[in-house]
Amino acid sequence: MEKKIKILFVDDEVLVLQGLQRLWRPLRGEWQAEFVESGRQALERMAQEKFDILISDMAMPEMNGAELLNEVQRRHPETIRVILSGHADPALIARCLGSAHQFLAKPCDPQALRCIINRAGALREGRVDESIRHAIAQLQSLPAMPGLYSSMVESLRSPDSGVEEVARLISRDIGMTGNILRLVNSAFFGMPQRISSVSGAVSYLGLDTIKNLVLSLEVFAQFEKRHLGHLAVAQLWEHSLQTAGYARALVKKAGHPRSMGDDAFAAGILHDAGKLILATHAPAMYDRVLAESRQQRIPSWQCEASIFGTDHAEVAGYLFGLWGLPSSIVDAITYHHRPSYPRPDQTDLCSTLHISDILANRNHGELTVILDTVFLKQAGLPTTLPELIAQLGDLSSD
Repeated sequence: MEKKIKILFVDDEVLVLQGLQRLWRPLRGEWQAEFVESGRQALERMAQEKFDILISDMAMPEMNGAELLNEVQRRHPETIRVILSGHADPALIARCLGSAHQFLAKPCDPQALRCIINRAGALREGRVDESIRHAIAQLQSLPAMPGLYSSMVESLRSPDSGVEEVARLISRDIGMTGNILRLVNSAFFGMPQRISSVSGAVSYLGLDTIKNLVLSLEVFAQFEKRHLGHLAVAQLWEHSLQTAGYARALVKKAGHPRSMGDDAFAAGILHDAGKLILATHAPAMYDRVLAESRQQRIPSWQCEASIFGTDHAEVAGYLFGLWGLPSSIVDAITYHHRPSYPRPDQTDLCSTLHISDILANRNHGELTVILDTVFLKQAGLPTTLPELIAQLGDLSSD
């Protein structure tokens, strides 16, 4: 019998807990839930039994939600941590951004809750190794690109900073792009539709909130000092930007709406973030990946699967799924090396990212790219790289 996902709800208001219990009754056949009234009680229960998800109120006496999530992150890093709050104070958000995977607004939307729980189940069934899940669970954010953090902070401190300038700086950084998109798309802000462009996120959150978040979190500076082995971070950044540019150009060429172009660009800039995670988690092992890829002339993601038991695409998909980014972007990132894998009718975004990644790799002289010929044949596209490039025509990778 399949093990049920276990959720622990924490709120000091009895009426709120009772409301959550009523909300839960129709769902109790699918998942298992418990309800406690304080952070202390939550930690006691978690010491006795493992929970997949913790959903905590923010404003509680003795131990508030941010403090509880910080403690849970330290003691039980594998638990998915969600803040439930009616307070949209940017300062409070900044305090728990590092330890909260997602945000839910009061009153709790049953559909948003169901999405978080379903995603948790899907993540648990993935093939990401437990030690890597543990490492991902402890990450407050993704590593920053060397040299960008200081210039970003300096720009944000200026009273003359505008939305476009801030968005331009953020878009150049893989980790900050992920953080900003995660936050603006959380249920905490109650957006009527998904935002996938950084400029849209900055416009919606406002410069003051962005400044608060960026200046209060020193995660990026911390990761700049991490040892990543021989991974060429600057080259990874350039490749991600080129992939994002090709993806947006392909969407535009196909006549798709601008919103899909924004999704494509976001997926492109984030698609190789798993390499940073793997290299941070185990630099020596990732050096083996790079060495074997060169020696055997096979793609790095195949070497990753052999050495780590998973690849960077699945690791990034796991993290961004944990953060609640739009499923279309998560799926595209997860399957960008094999768009035919999940199903024959995989989304256009996934196939766009697959092709864009290959085009960008070609620019770097990468000879070990592998086209998903099954997908390309189903899509009526050429199954060799020269024929594919000829059919696509001239594309600018801005």
